[in-house]
Amino acid sequence: MAARERCAAAWPIATIGLAMAYFQFPITFSAVGPRQRLERTEDCIKALASNPKVRRVCVIFRHGEKEVSDEDMQKDDQPDEGFWKRQHDAALTQRGLQEAEAFGAKLSDILVSEGQMQCVGLLTSPVPRCHATMAAVHTALKGQNCLEVESSSAWMNGTHMPGQEEEAAEAFWARGWRPVVDDLAAGKQILGFRPLEECVQTLRDTCDLSGRTRRSRSEETELFLVCTHDVYLYALAAWFSKGRRPKMPDFLEQAVWWVEGDTEHFYYDGEEFSSEF
Repeated sequence: MAARERCAAAWPIATIGLAMAYFQFPITFSAVGPRQRLERTEDCIKALASNPKVRRVCVIFRHGEKEVSDEDMQKDDQPDEGFWKRQHDAALTQRGLQEAEAFGAKLSDILVSEGQMQCVGLLTSPVPRCHATMAAVHTALKGQNCLEVESSSAWMNGTHMPGQEEEAAEAFWARGWRPVVDDLAAGKQILGFRPLEECVQTLRDTCDLSGRTRRSRSEETELFLVCTHDVYLYALAAWFSKGRRPKMPDFLEQAVWWVEGDTEHFYYDGEEFSSEF
């Protein structure tokens, strides 16, 4: 797979997977801040908006910064159901909300300036902080009030094998989700998890990347937005980069996913990966 620079059950169990990074890795922002990430995404989208071979562009982003209490940050024993409920229900911080609004405003500017692209879908994980992030983005998208925010559990627990959620939760807790996803990307089978190829196909289907079912009446390139969790951004990046360990996604980290002719492309952290579609 060539690389070149250019442009996941019930909530207590699902939340175990979504919160593993919280225990395994500090919640920090990388040297590339929100503004720089927006600029990278903007350049990529603009390049695709004028490409007649691209029918739909999917922008996937992690939710905004969430509230985490000091008590939770210091908790290192086996978490109880109340802990996972607090994680599941965690709201966005004020900064997280403001940054989500800024992201939506930038996307709106791109749509207006390019004039060759139309936003046709807003899809989110059912978790409240993802809904809140997408709502903020939606509000900032000028002229897109007719769109409705839709939910898909695939972007919350799509990695889990149906009926084996407890096994998946145990693996996440024992090892942390990042090593589990790395093994899945390497083709290893892990109890409780679907093969990563199946998970990626499910996520692909939710976006209809090929644009077979067009939502716009014109020939404009369609923009499809998805708000999800760090697990799923990382899983997609791990799948497409084949053999490389991706960067951990920050809050509001973005990736761009599209199909051009017979080739599928995935742009993340300043690099583009491609493979036959």
